[in-house]
Amino acid sequence: MGIIQKDALRTMVISYVGLFLGYLNKGFLFVIVLNEMQLGLVNLILTVGLLFAQMASLGTVVTAWKFLPFFKNEQKRHHGFFPLMLVIVLIGILFCTALALIFKGSISNLYLERSPVFVEYYYLILPLGIGYVLYLMLDSYLKGFYKNIVSVFALEIVLRLAILVLLIAFWYKWVSFDVFVTLHSLIYLIPAIILAVYLKRMGELNLDFSSIKISKRFRKIIAQFTTYNYINSLGSIVVQSLDVLMIAWLLGL
Repeated sequence: MGIIQKDALRTMVISYVGLFLGYLNKGFLFVIVLNEMQLGLVNLILTVGLLFAQMASLGTVVTAWKFLPFFKNEQKRHHGFFPLMLVIVLIGILFCTALALIFKGSISNLYLERSPVFVEYYYLILPLGIGYVLYLMLDSYLKGFYKNIVSVFALEIVLRLAILVLLIAFWYKWVSFDVFVTLHSLIYLIPAIILAVYLKRMGELNLDFSSIKISKRFRKIIAQFTTYNYINSLGSIVVQSLDVLMIAWLLGL
């Protein structure tokens, strides 16, 4: 059996185990352990956090798949492609964080009447969103090296097991709901940390921004492609979250 076949089989097994854990968490434990308000709050924070991540990525996910093969060169550290992607993502994170802070008052006014609890936990969208966008970037970079298993394992198994442990801890009242909601947002940093450690062990975690040696011509092409892809995908990103956002706004948690 070839390497691609083995990786595909392992990825499939991990995905099915992750599917089971996801159903156990979402379809069973979440409904039993949390009341309607708590469940609605967690889902709303998750939805807004993932929306934050998609917007903060600035299209780098597809950019990494598209352009990394052109710059692969171990001796030249891939011409600094990784730190270039990291710079773009950090700009996206700073930009979206600034928007979240600037428009906090306006957003809070929308949810204050029917979902006031969300206003109290508003800032938890930031660690969740930042953790997930870093995961997306690291995952796309690893795929350029045909390394898929660790990414799938980190998201499908490790993250969902962490959520499972957190649900059990709340069920047995080992932690309060405040701690539960906070930790539920923070654990979305775990997959990104796992991938960063994995890249470090591969010798591919290049944080030297001075190593960026991509010509202005290629930077322009990358910028044009990234901008076009980002604008083209914004509509679908918003549509995926719109129902949850409107239900919480108009009907409550």
